[in-house]
Amino acid sequence: FVSYGFLLAGYSALLVGYEGATAPTQAWMIALDRSAEIIIGIACTAAASVLVMPRHAGEVLRISLGATFAGLARYGAAAMSPMTPIATFVARRRLKMTEVIKFDALRSYTRFESSEMRVDDGALRRVLREFLSVLAVARGLYFRLDDFRKDKGGKVLESVSPALQATADSLERIAADPGAVADPHRPRAELLAAR
Repeated sequence: FVSYGFLLAGYSALLVGYEGATAPTQAWMIALDRSAEIIIGIACTAAASVLVMPRHAGEVLRISLGATFAGLARYGAAAMSPMTPIATFVARRRLKMTEVIKFDALRSYTRFESSEMRVDDGALRRVLREFLSVLAVARGLYFRLDDFRKDKGGKVLESVSPALQATADSLERIAADPGAVADPHRPRAELLAAR
């Protein structure tokens, strides 16, 4: 919203400058009209979002947190599967990166909505760092396992496949559990057991 505000300000300055050059005596009135148009648009949008469809960013952030968490768990499971083709993995990674970026944008927006979210911002930043870590670690793991897949004998991949499958199954169960985000001790214990 800050970048959009700067975009509107720059666009308005160009409009006022261009129209003011053709009618210099009306430049202040053009600037006032343009400002009034923007303020009316903001007021109408705010009224519609409050009265017609009130949806607070904090609620959307909570939903996004659960969805991103589950999506990253599935992404990690796909990274451990020897059957995941590289094109599928890359497409999934791109999608997960988009989700994490949206989560971060929403997190930064919610700070301005309520004081509760300002208090939680430190924890949400840590969550964002963990999301980014999962993206990086899963990518490294996938390509490391890909090296083992290309190995002619396949001995290493064969010996770690049961552990990888057990961990991937754990990640799939975590992804399917809607309460996994609310109670992180259960998924951690399950992942530690798999480790």
